[in-house]
Amino acid sequence: YEKCVELDVPILIHFGFTMPTAPLKYGDPVPLDEVALHFPDLKIIAAHCAFPWFWQLTVVAARRPNVYVDVSALGMVPEVARLQAILTFLNLGADRVLFGTDFPFGSPATYTPYVRGLRVNFLLRRLLGVAKVTPQDIEKIMGGNARRLLKLDQA
Repeated sequence: YEKCVELDVPILIHFGFTMPTAPLKYGDPVPLDEVALHFPDLKIIAAHCAFPWFWQLTVVAARRPNVYVDVSALGMVPEVARLQAILTFLNLGADRVLFGTDFPFGSPATYTPYVRGLRVNFLLRRLLGVAKVTPQDIEKIMGGNARRLLKLDQA
């Protein structure tokens, strides 16, 4: 962690469901809170929205501004669950949400249009209390946030 802070490079840590050969308990993102607390300058990307523990990751991300989430591999879960996970993080703000597919397990050809097409109708926004997803939010998710985080826009 210290080396990543020194080099100012983010790390990505797998959270959420995993292969059957790995213990499921390591997918829980709650221990990330302590790492983010002790290394506030460390930029941490939590993979897969920690699905199915996205509520726990939401609490960690709300407490720790150095925690980012990616939406990779959510193309493999039912749409209602995928939408709920993504919208939960968008309610915290789109600035720390990153696109990902988890290729080869997720297909960029099918998942890109899904994320680009994220829209929440008025009734659903009112019922769930979620923010409207703007075209600017989508552009941040689809690459703007990663460019900023990885400093790709700097000359």
